[in-house]
Amino acid sequence: MKYLKALALGVPCVSCQWVLDCSEERTLLAPLPYTLPNGYSLELRCYVTAFTSPTKIFANVAIQVHGDAAFVKDWGQTLAAADATVIESVASSNGGGLRVDPAARFVLLQPLKKTTKRLGSLTTAGDAASTKPVTMEWVIQCLINQRVLNPMRMPQYHF
Repeated sequence: MKYLKALALGVPCVSCQWVLDCSEERTLLAPLPYTLPNGYSLELRCYVTAFTSPTKIFANVAIQVHGDAAFVKDWGQTLAAADATVIESVASSNGGGLRVDPAARFVLLQPLKKTTKRLGSLTTAGDAASTKPVTMEWVIQCLINQRVLNPMRMPQYHF
């Protein structure tokens, strides 16, 4: 989660060799030669190197996060770091349906069987017909690629 939050904030992630070399040289070295890639892009089918200027990937994008309290907290913080408007939706213990906030453009669902069952009520209730249910992989890939991706492009991105 910390690596994803760093990507969301535009903080360069460096290898531990940078720390060792800085210690050995007794000065802060330029981080660029030690910068790690953002991750593997399913879109580009290769590792994507970090961008030099941080972007607010989810600026002006409302994302409802639905799951247990820990899931909502962790993913909500990561999305907020990428400038998303986060709408928290903690799953009830009685297994009630998911009420989609009409402001949400996407709904990030925790990958549980209970959540998948709630997906039926999300898509058929018509609460927010244009709201797209997305997976954690979609969020990760948006962070890696530094842009909002079409969740219908890859089966790993949507339910």
